[in-house]
Amino acid sequence: MNILQANKFYFNKGGAERVMFALSDLLRHHGHTVTPFAMLHKDNMHHAMEKFFVSSVTTERPQLTLQSSKTLARLFWSREATTKFKQLLELSNVDIAHCHNIYHQISPSILSLLKSKKVPVVMTLHDFHLVSPAYNLYAHGGSCTHSKGSKFFNAVTHRCVKNSYAASMLCACELWLHRKIKVYENNIDCFLAPSRFMAHTIQEWGFHPRRIEVIPNFVEPKTPQPFPAQPSVLFAGRISSEKGIEVLFKVIALLPDVRFTIAGTGPMVNEVKQFAETHKNLTLLGHVAPEKMGSIFDQCSLLIVPSLAPEVFPMIILEAFAHGRPVIASRTGGIPELVTPGETGEMIEAGDAEAFTKTITTLLSNQSNLERMGNRALILVQKKYSPEMHYQQIIKIYQSVR
Repeated sequence: MNILQANKFYFNKGGAERVMFALSDLLRHHGHTVTPFAMLHKDNMHHAMEKFFVSSVTTERPQLTLQSSKTLARLFWSREATTKFKQLLELSNVDIAHCHNIYHQISPSILSLLKSKKVPVVMTLHDFHLVSPAYNLYAHGGSCTHSKGSKFFNAVTHRCVKNSYAASMLCACELWLHRKIKVYENNIDCFLAPSRFMAHTIQEWGFHPRRIEVIPNFVEPKTPQPFPAQPSVLFAGRISSEKGIEVLFKVIALLPDVRFTIAGTGPMVNEVKQFAETHKNLTLLGHVAPEKMGSIFDQCSLLIVPSLAPEVFPMIILEAFAHGRPVIASRTGGIPELVTPGETGEMIEAGDAEAFTKTITTLLSNQSNLERMGNRALILVQKKYSPEMHYQQIIKIYQSVR
């Protein structure tokens, strides 16, 4: 089959992109053709089809001005995306379209075109954009439930998007329009939720797709390396408030004799740099390419995921498991579907820095227990989250919508 993979970014920006690229490689491995559609960006991987990609647009600082009206209109419905996508479809005989994150930079305008061409469409839900302008259900340092029940404009009153009335209004209007015309409901044959938590949440919050299937993410199991002689705790991901960076600061300060490493970048990177100047047990690596993360996992004893926002199904946890490393994580979102306390790691109530500290101390004091947990985590990946298992699940979905 020729399978279209549509995602706004065509480089490894975050978890959604890692999933999309891994799936594309998996499909090619099984003899399928993969055709990408994305936005032009300086960091993109090169591809012959990039001539059909939409032009670059940024949504970092949305402004309600006449000058920006053309760009803002594109966020709701992109004529450029429709035109270029139509050209791509005329050149490439697509059998299935698999959409990932297409909102904002691409817009759902391509969905009606796929429908008119009778191309089946599936969509992976990487975040909560279809039910809340605050796509990660996090605002002002805590859980954001203002939009529950399709009350999108509550997000404007509370400035739930980037603490900005303008950004919140744009995202609320965009979501209201797309839900009003049912562009996702009417044009997508099957939604894929990486976790039961995601599937339950979007329906509880007011989005009712015709069909939704739970298919977890996957990862390639690795050959685990021996644990480091000196215990080390790794944080890897976006350096931002919703990921629990402030909680991590407290934990690091409470454990001055434990080595911590932070791999990643994000809006709080300057705060992390300043913190590292006065806490010598912290090493900041900055952005690490996905292909180089293996050696980083090998040098750590365990991964910490202190998220405050409800995580969908964190790829970073699967990646730690694949390297035979246990995880200590917040009990939030889909994480309880991944981490089994006492078996593959431990879970802590989100925001409880003291509990994280005590549990890390206990875990690091027992090397054999760490190794046991890491081994069980690797076995879990091999049995439940392997590429081959995912392929069998995804190809069954593709065949069912054709």
